[in-house]
Amino acid sequence: MSPWITEIGPLDAGHRQALQLHLMALDRDDRYARFGRTMSDDAVLGWVQNLNWYQARWWGAWSAAETGLLGGLQLTPTLHTGVCELALTVHPCARHQGVATALLKYVAETRTETDLKALVCGNGHPAVVRMARTLGLGLRMRVEAPRIWLTLPAHRI
Repeated sequence: MSPWITEIGPLDAGHRQALQLHLMALDRDDRYARFGRTMSDDAVLGWVQNLNWYQARWWGAWSAAETGLLGGLQLTPTLHTGVCELALTVHPCARHQGVATALLKYVAETRTETDLKALVCGNGHPAVVRMARTLGLGLRMRVEAPRIWLTLPAHRI
């Protein structure tokens, strides 16, 4: 695990402010990569305020430092049984420190959803490909969206 991380765990509505601060730290390009469009500060705040915490599940990587929430991982169910859309963000000051990989590993290994078999990523970000290879996840690249399919290891009971 990254030395930056002091804890990884689920996020809920009680973490709304930490998630807002985390997403507000993203620059224009990062917001575009995360949301598929550039969002103003007000739009980001509104998006977090309107989150359905029961539909989209969140996990966070925390730091004891002033940074707070270093990374966020969101899984949103798709129309395919056992498949969720993956969204990952890492605070700019903590990039290239293994935060996203630690989050993905944590979720893959500790998931409680026994039917979760695959994650999809719409934009095909090279970092997701590297993380999948590092973690030994099944990886399938596609030309059309979703560009990346990750197969999770068999669920441990």
